Formats: sequence, C-alpha cells, structure tokens
Amino acid sequence: MNSKNEKVNTNNFKEELSIAEKLIQEEKFEQALNLLEKMKNYDDDVFDDALAHNFFMLYSNTQSIVRGKNIYQNLLSLSKIKEKASYKEIFEYLKDKNINLDIDTIKREIELLILKGIVSWKSNNNIIFFVK
Repeated sequence: MNSKNEKVNTNNFKEELSIAEKLIQEEKFEQALNLLEKMKNYDDDVFDDALAHNFFMLYSNTQSIVRGKNIYQNLLSLSKIKEKASYKEIFEYLKDKNINLDIDTIKREIELLILKGIVSWKSNNNIIFFVK
C-alpha cells in the first residue's frame, strides 16, 4: 500500500486512474472518490503534466458530484419543511448534518444542481426558493 509521497510508477497510476474512471461510469462515485483521494497522496513529481491534469480534473469532478449528491439529498428534507432558505441557513443546516463545506462551495454546488436541471429551485439574492 502506498503512503503519502511514496513514489508509484506511471503504469500503476494509469491503471488505478482507469479503475476510478470505470467506477464513475458505473455511478459508484463514493468508491471512485475514495480511490482518487488515496491517489492524491502519491508523489506526483514523476508524472507528466497531461496525466496530472487528467487526474485532477477527474478528482475535482468526482468530488463535486459526491458533494452535490449529499447536498441535494439533505436539502430535499429541508425543502419539505421550508419554502425558502438563505445560504447561511443552508450552511447551518448542512453543518448540523455533518456536511462541513464553506458557503461558497455550497452555493456553487447548488447552482450546479440548478444548471444541470436536477432541481427546479430558484436562487435570488442569496435565497434559495424550493420550487416544487
């Protein structure tokens, strides 16, 4: 098992990256993120820029998917008891649910959920309206 800053050869790294991609295709996002988190700790000075770029794009996108899914699932509960909420209220609500993200990240993830059409909520002046 590789530890932080332990060197791993490029072929093994590519193989693990391929496994992560397959997990994502199978919509096993949490498993993929766990693998990518482990890979993030590898010493990356042996990889070319293209490989590092591919890794960090995949890592960032997967992390966003997992965060968005967690936010969505928790805000569905909130939307059943409230018609609207400020980002500060959402921040506190998610914090109580052990989702510790800063307000800017929460806002970005909610905006992505809206843009992707996953939710029909509306955002106006830092307030989310839970449109049903």
